[in-house]
Amino acid sequence: MSTLDEIMAKVARTYLSTPLDLRDGSNANLRNLLLLPEADRRAATALLAQLDASDGRFDGDVIEDQLRLSREFLVAVSDRPDAVATELADWLPAALLTLVEDYMGATQAGEA
Repeated sequence: MSTLDEIMAKVARTYLSTPLDLRDGSNANLRNLLLLPEADRRAATALLAQLDASDGRFDGDVIEDQLRLSREFLVAVSDRPDAVATELADWLPAALLTLVEDYMGATQAGEA
């Protein structure tokens, strides 16, 4: 029989967060969707669905929407939303999308 402590230790190993070092010297974690409270998880998955719906289209408005949605998604999964919003405000688009890809790759195994 497992205890809650044992189960939570396994959860911490399985459902990884993505650490993010901020330029102010602090850090934040981009939490796995399965570790979010229900309201936060619903908001994040709605943003992710919007991102997925616009994938593959490359006109100017769609790209700007993807960047906005990417920022909002990363803020939504963060354990420090205000700090992450400030951090990401001036990131280059390629850096922002790379972070989203890194997050998705790091958290995918835990969602299976």
